[in-house]
Amino acid sequence: MNERERKRLEATAYHEAGHAVAGYLLRRRFEYVTIVPEGDCEGVTEFGPLDHLIGALVEGAESGPILAYLRQALVTVLAGPTAEERWSGVPQPLEHLWGQDALATEDDHAQAIDMAGFIGNNPEDAASVLRDAALEARLLWREPRNWAAVDVLAAELLQVQRVEGRRARRVIREVLAAARNRVEGEMPVGEPHDR
Repeated sequence: MNERERKRLEATAYHEAGHAVAGYLLRRRFEYVTIVPEGDCEGVTEFGPLDHLIGALVEGAESGPILAYLRQALVTVLAGPTAEERWSGVPQPLEHLWGQDALATEDDHAQAIDMAGFIGNNPEDAASVLRDAALEARLLWREPRNWAAVDVLAAELLQVQRVEGRRARRVIREVLAAARNRVEGEMPVGEPHDR
């Protein structure tokens, strides 16, 4: 494997680990995460379909909880590109996806555009939903323990290429718990632990 291929694989590992860690944090269950190409995708984090939620909205179900879940799903979709952005240092123009058909050829971008369009009542709302979700996804990676989980899962993906959902969730949970325990262990005696 040449240097360029190695960098691309590493970027894919961080991208997919970002989806998986965000899914864990936002309580979206996934079946597996892989950096083995599937179809047109360089890697996949396999979440369940959202069609049933959209169908429920069309059938007149209460929209509040469904739209809230769809917003979380949108953050999860954008968490892959934002994790790759953090790892590479190369900005992803996610806030400006709305109305840019050329970018819609990439699966995450196309999915994000579709979801924002469904959540927003009009093009301005959809653009705002997309901006907010991109910001929320980026904020996930400012938390050191969240980023540590991405680092560890990306490293495991680079070793084994595919991690089943149960194993990935255990890895993420252990990294988050270890980080929390380290922080709590550093607190001075008598200090509140809710800072």
